[in-house]
Amino acid sequence: MSAQNDLSQSVRALFDDKAAGWSRGYAPGGALAARARAFADAVGPIALPPARVLDFGCGTGHIANALAERGYAVQGCDLSEAMLDEGRRLFGTRVVFTRLATDWVVLPYESGQFDVAIASSVLEYVPDVAQVLRELGRVVRPGGAVALTVPDMRHPRRWLEDILTRALALPGVTGLAALHPRLALFARFLKTSRNRFSDRGWTVRFQQAGLDVRTVAAGASPMLRLYVLTRRGS
Repeated sequence: MSAQNDLSQSVRALFDDKAAGWSRGYAPGGALAARARAFADAVGPIALPPARVLDFGCGTGHIANALAERGYAVQGCDLSEAMLDEGRRLFGTRVVFTRLATDWVVLPYESGQFDVAIASSVLEYVPDVAQVLRELGRVVRPGGAVALTVPDMRHPRRWLEDILTRALALPGVTGLAALHPRLALFARFLKTSRNRFSDRGWTVRFQQAGLDVRTVAAGASPMLRLYVLTRRGS
């Protein structure tokens, strides 16, 4: 198994295990509730309903559903079958869900099929950021938009996460973390959340993929940055 596919398998397993309780995060007052509002508000100024939207890494589909409720035509895709099963159960009449293979290279959509693509805290987990950005740009029409959130590495908690990630590489530490279920799950998150770049680092990667930064702001929490990008081309 390649290192890239190994990471994708680990990410899928992590979110399969999180799926049963994921919807609670989107309940009123939940840790994820602000994400759906943030993306719905970000898409509004750049595309009016019934624009076509792809939610890449859609999870249980709560963000996709928030857009569908505003009149957008939404499709979602994800690696985690458990997440998608929950999404289909909750929102299957409003959102079209597709499962991605862990070794996917080309998204199963036509070029220019969407007006907007969104990705909520997904790019930190992908094995090849450049390839994913190119694919998101490909499936969006020329002049269309990509809206995404990534870790804000200026936040002190991100510094702490980096320290903990280095600590987990020390002999015996992973074994100790495995003794506590919540700590073990957090350790798995730290091992799979690998793409953590500065604002400049992200901007360079966006530009190399043919995507220009339109706006950048805080995401749904101070630990996230929300970028709205425009696809070049005519």
